[in-house]
Amino acid sequence: MQPGSPGPGQDPYQQYPPGYGNVPPYSDPFAPQSGPPYEPQSGSPYPSDPLSPPAQPAEYSLYPEPQAPPPMPQYPVGGYSVPPMAPLPMMGSNQGNTFGLLSMIFGIVSIPLLCCFYIGIALGIAAVVLGIIGLNKANRGEADNKGMAIAGISCGGIAGLLGLAWLVAVLAFNVAAPSYS
Repeated sequence: MQPGSPGPGQDPYQQYPPGYGNVPPYSDPFAPQSGPPYEPQSGSPYPSDPLSPPAQPAEYSLYPEPQAPPPMPQYPVGGYSVPPMAPLPMMGSNQGNTFGLLSMIFGIVSIPLLCCFYIGIALGIAAVVLGIIGLNKANRGEADNKGMAIAGISCGGIAGLLGLAWLVAVLAFNVAAPSYS
């Protein structure tokens, strides 16, 4: 049983106990109404012309009065012509940047490829060789990517040294391992 509900045998529609105040009586929504539900307005509720806008004072108008567009500019008789442009200067292509770029790519890729059948050792050596060639070209002014060449030399050197150390360690452990034959 829920709290506040009448017990068994009690009238659920009984009067409220004292202290609850004056509770309004329940009105049945389906009972006939004694009068109209609203007060009728005087005159017709519809405007005489539904398409006419409501009259508002000029100072409260939401939209400004439309103005005439400005006159069209007069163009020359021959039409509009584009002024001539000087041709763009041709930039000389730097083919010397290839060695530094390849050195950096091979050096970066060689480090994770050390785990794949020692492919990283060969790529590391190639990165060092290409990096030295790219660095010499950058020092002579034939290329402008000296930083890429240095990155290729350093990453390729690290990969080559790690790969050689790993290969020596694997061979040493295989020789030192006991044979069970």
